[in-house]
Amino acid sequence: PAPRTRLLTPFRAILSGIILIVGLTGYGILHSRKMEQASETLKTATQTGQELLEQEDLIGANAAYQKAFEALTVLDRTDPAANDIRQTSRELLAINTQAGSPLFEMAEEAVDQIKQSGLDSWKSLFD
Repeated sequence: PAPRTRLLTPFRAILSGIILIVGLTGYGILHSRKMEQASETLKTATQTGQELLEQEDLIGANAAYQKAFEALTVLDRTDPAANDIRQTSRELLAINTQAGSPLFEMAEEAVDQIKQSGLDSWKSLFD
């Protein structure tokens, strides 16, 4: 019979160790980059979202705050500032998805309707 070879030789053990170290190092680098990218996305998306809110662009602000929300999820942050960003994101999402058009547009249409047809015809819609 042929001699049995050992499953784990010193060479195989060293090679396995090197592969494990390279794999863990690669994972660590990718994870670190992902965290850095999420941190940068959080800063820019929050800034952009705030500027768009000040300009009353709710749709654009919603998109920016959704990116910030995703970045917070990646970063796994639960501090009060992160919770404020999440809350703003949820409020913007609710405003933009609950109605057929943004709230400000509906209010402007209502004001135009009242100006054109008078207050009495507007009240009759709700009777």
